[in-house]
Amino acid sequence: MNLFVYGTLMNPDVRKKLLGRTLASQAATLEGYAAIRTRADFGNYPIAVPQQSSSMCGLFLSGLAENDFKKLDAYEGIGEQNCPYFRKIVRVRLENGQGAHASAYVGGKKPRPKLEWSVFDL
Repeated sequence: MNLFVYGTLMNPDVRKKLLGRTLASQAATLEGYAAIRTRADFGNYPIAVPQQSSSMCGLFLSGLAENDFKKLDAYEGIGEQNCPYFRKIVRVRLENGQGAHASAYVGGKKPRPKLEWSVFDL
């Protein structure tokens, strides 16, 4: 599994402390997003929000497992009441020009879950 990071998770020491190992990484760009600052009551960190014709630089990390995302979600505050982030699959452009999919912690409106209906719901 892959992850695009742009804030404190760009620091390899932070990642190693959280995950207990180093990860393969390369420069990447997330298009259609801009970095703003979170609310001061959350700690004033950068947050990626959708914005056409914008882009932001970060790192593409590969080799993550589902258990890693549990640790990363906790670090980012996912599930906490005032957390401004949610995890979303995005498409990034790698430094070699290729595109790739990765999870990213972003802000903005969280998409609603798709409702599925059955004949028993009618």
